[in-house]
Order: sequence, then C-alpha cells, then structure tokens
Amino acid sequence: MKCEECGKEYKTRSGLRRHVKSVHAGGAPAAEVATKDEAGPTVEERIVSEGYAETLVDACEDLGIHPDNIMSYKVYDDKVVIIEGPTGWKRVWRRE
Repeated sequence: MKCEECGKEYKTRSGLRRHVKSVHAGGAPAAEVATKDEAGPTVEERIVSEGYAETLVDACEDLGIHPDNIMSYKVYDDKVVIIEGPTGWKRVWRRE
C-alpha cells in the first residue's frame, strides 16, 4: 500500500489509513503539528475560549486523555465526544 500524497509505503491498508489520518488530515490537527510560530491557538486555548474547559477537563480526566492528544471534540448536552490523535480514536464521555 502506497500513500498517494507522499509515497510512503505500508504493508497493510490499516497502516496506510492511520498514516493518512495522522499526517495528511486537514484542519485542526495540522495546526497542532505546525511550529509554534505558524500554529494558531493550542487545544487548551481553544477549549477555554469556547467555554468548555470544565466539561472537557472532566471528560479527559475520566477517559485518561491528555489535552495535547485531542484532535477534535464536540460537547453535547448529555455527552462529550473526543477524537483522540494521532490515529483518530473516537472516545465518548457521558455526563452523570
């Protein structure tokens, strides 16, 4: 299996898929990988600015996720869905 973007080769389709998600994915993850001069706000700064700090901190603590490993998240009334990087693991935390 060969990556169409960079030419890196993998023995399995899942290895290639993980590579593409972690290296070539667009949006927020690319900003987090960029150098500090190029990067926008950190994950922690986005969490605080969007007003989800307490809820997201609780979810991360319960799920054992470090904030630097968050690729994406969505806060609902009854749950928090976190996409954990770099492979895009979907984790769900339900409010009590």
